[in-house]
Amino acid sequence: IENILQYHLIADENKIAAMKFLTVTARIAYNSNQTFFSLSVLRMINISMVNGLCPESSFAFASAALLLCNFGRRDLATHCADIALALLKKFDGQYEHVVLLILGLSIHQYRQPQQACLDRLRQAGRLAIASGDVMWAIATIGFVAFNEVYVIERGKTLQDVEAEMRAYIQEWSSYRHFSMDFVMLSFQAVLNLVENTSDDA
Repeated sequence: IENILQYHLIADENKIAAMKFLTVTARIAYNSNQTFFSLSVLRMINISMVNGLCPESSFAFASAALLLCNFGRRDLATHCADIALALLKKFDGQYEHVVLLILGLSIHQYRQPQQACLDRLRQAGRLAIASGDVMWAIATIGFVAFNEVYVIERGKTLQDVEAEMRAYIQEWSSYRHFSMDFVMLSFQAVLNLVENTSDDA
C-alpha cells in the first residue's frame, strides 16, 4: 500500500478527464450493465497504475474490491479496500461517501460485524447529503433501510427502526428514486414484525 501511495499524481489533463468520466460511467453502469461496469473499473485501475493517482483512484480500488468479492477473491478484495481507504486520506476524503457505501456492501460485509457495516452505511449517507449528492444519498438510505430489517443493534427496538424508516420516507419519497422501493419494502417488513410482536404480547 505504501508503494502505491508514493506513486506520482496524474499530470495529463486528458487522463484526469477520463478518470472523472469513467467514475460517472461506472456508477451508472453498475445498475444497468455489469460488464461495462467491470471494464470501466479495470480501465481506471490501469490509468492509476500507469499514469498516476487522482481522487477518483479511491473509487476505482473500492469498486475493484466489490468485483473481487463477486469472484470469491476476498483476500485481494481486502487489499484493494485498504488501498481505497488509504487513497481517501491522501486526497482529503474526496469520494468518501461513495467509497464507504461500496465497501460497506462488499468486502466489509465479510470482514466486519454487521452493526459496524450499518454504521458505515449511515456515515456514507450523511456524507452524501453534506456533499449535495442527493441521488447517492437516497441510494445509500435504501441500503441502510434494507440492512436495518435484519441487523440487530443494541438498545434499539423495532419501534425505533420504524421511526427511522418513517423519517426516510417523509424526507426522500418525493424524489421517486428507485432505492425508495427498498425503503418501502423494508418499512413494510418492520411494520409486519411490530404487528406480530404486538399480537404475541
